[in-house]
Amino acid sequence: MNVADTHQYMSAKTYVLNGVTSPLHYRRTTCLYELITMAVMPLLFLLLTAHVRAQSALDGFDPKANGSVWVVVVQPDGKILIGGDFTTLSPNGGIAVTRNHIARLNPDGTLDTAFNPNVDNSVYSIAVQTDGKILLAGSFTVVSGQTRNFMARLDATTGLPDSFNPNANSDVFTIAVQADGKILVGGNLTFIGGQTRVAIARLDPTTGLADSFNPGAQQAVFAIVLQADGKILVGGRFNDIGGLARRKIARLDPTTGVPDSFDPNAQNDVQTIAVQADGKILAGGAFSNIGGQTRSRIGRLDPTTGLADSFNPNANGTVYTIAVQPDGKILAGGDFTGANSIGGQTRNRIARLDPATGLADSFDSNANLTVRSLAVQADGKILAGGDFSGVNSIGGQPRNRIARLETDGRIDQ
Repeated sequence: MNVADTHQYMSAKTYVLNGVTSPLHYRRTTCLYELITMAVMPLLFLLLTAHVRAQSALDGFDPKANGSVWVVVVQPDGKILIGGDFTTLSPNGGIAVTRNHIARLNPDGTLDTAFNPNVDNSVYSIAVQTDGKILLAGSFTVVSGQTRNFMARLDATTGLPDSFNPNANSDVFTIAVQADGKILVGGNLTFIGGQTRVAIARLDPTTGLADSFNPGAQQAVFAIVLQADGKILVGGRFNDIGGLARRKIARLDPTTGVPDSFDPNAQNDVQTIAVQADGKILAGGAFSNIGGQTRSRIGRLDPTTGLADSFNPNANGTVYTIAVQPDGKILAGGDFTGANSIGGQTRNRIARLDPATGLADSFDSNANLTVRSLAVQADGKILAGGDFSGVNSIGGQPRNRIARLETDGRIDQ
């Protein structure tokens, strides 16, 4: 058919398609449909792609909490537990999802949708037992509709509380699990596990009852860490514990609860404790003197004498969290900020320190508000939780209250 034939054919107001003769208005409608389809499909593809990206890890790990994250814990399977003041998460650019004060994230930052304990107030501490069950502590009184005062234990899959119910009478700030499964807790409490226990207690993992361990700290306990030998390091606001004068930091016998000769005598609160592979003890807090030396907010102590060694990063604001990398480098988070804020460098609220010199290395994630919790993944990436939010809030990117950082300090790629 030549062009003339085509025009003549079209003027007859019919066309032939696969042997079927159809009216011209059908042809025009079909052409219009094809044009619309050609225009709309790429746009629809882009919208769907954007939605998939929003729900995936392509944009980087970005759970986006709407309130402070106080604690970050990595499970053995790589999933990430977070607790704090938040009530929603918007994972990786997705819509806001209700998660009250505790949530579990998949390693890519998306939400573990099966896990939803629904806690009615702040979660300050989380610990995972060897059987996978999850201990949490804070200022809450209800978990998944059940009364659980300041402490609970959750099923590893569903997040529902089990029968463990120590029933504390005030805030619990810290949890540590012994090798034998017994559970150490510290806080503002004066009663827990059916017994009078001031600021610190040890609980039976089956019944939740307090055992005979009863050091009785004079004020709040903020940190409990176990040494490899089973001895118990305790930090807080107290001036005496276990019947002896111990200012803000002590080491307790795991049987009697009595402090040993380790006596660093910190001048102000100890908020966090970490133990190096060589047994040396890192302490962070609000103090300006510890272990017999001037040490501003962070120091390292001899495990025998309690004296401070030459490690002296000299932070200018409170250190709330310390984590030791497998290579021995020391991560610190807190309120320090500005010139010479820690390790002789400008480091805003997060830094990594050389374990020999105490100097800050090139890791510089520059958080815009307090960093309260740090955890190191098996792949070396660093999880940070705190108050930071908004544009350029950490690692040069917008991350709200939780972020994952590369080993060089950049935001997760």
